[in-house]
Amino acid sequence: MVMIAPFYTDENFNNVQNTLMQLGQNIISGDIPEYYRPIGEIGGETLDNLINQVGADISKSVSEDVARRGMSRSGIAPAVTARQIADATTKIRYSDLQRALQGRGNLFQLGIGTVDNVGNRGLNYAGQKNTYNVNKANLEEMARQFDLARHDRRRSANKAKDRELWSALGSLGSSLLFGSNVGDMFSGALNKLGNSTPSFNNSPSFNQLSQIDAFSPYIDTSSYDFLNEPMFNFN
Repeated sequence: MVMIAPFYTDENFNNVQNTLMQLGQNIISGDIPEYYRPIGEIGGETLDNLINQVGADISKSVSEDVARRGMSRSGIAPAVTARQIADATTKIRYSDLQRALQGRGNLFQLGIGTVDNVGNRGLNYAGQKNTYNVNKANLEEMARQFDLARHDRRRSANKAKDRELWSALGSLGSSLLFGSNVGDMFSGALNKLGNSTPSFNNSPSFNQLSQIDAFSPYIDTSSYDFLNEPMFNFN
């Protein structure tokens, strides 16, 4: 079993993704956070305060200029003040309109960029996770193949040991029963039989084995009652 570290996801990743996606969608639809609303706002309290401040500055400037010229009693000051304030107000409002439209365009691009970045981050995250899953599957398959190969090697080694054991038993048995000459011949036969797995069901007797032409001239099983008993069956 291969122990593979799990795929790590930063605990803040999903929260940041959800927050940015919601913010980007809101900006695109025109739902701007209150603090940033003046960026695309036409007119409004801020502009009114600016116009009032400019009007007061113009009024003061005109009054001082008329006084310096010695024309305070001429009644010209209010007319001049009103005209200059109107001109300044028109310019200010037109400039504000251009600024607001440009700001709205910038906010719209910001919203699109935010949503796009969220999507790209999601695709990058998914790609990393897919790569991890593929690599993990490959490692697990390699481990499985390694285990199968190791099992096959062990099974082959066990079979080799079994063949060696039956070969040794055949040599020992033939030597004990028949001596060296006949034992050598019988040992060779048992060596071949040793390549198979023994079982004890429906076993042929040594009397049946004595019918092999190679041994019949040398073996008389009539005096060996125990040889007529079923022993091993070599499949």
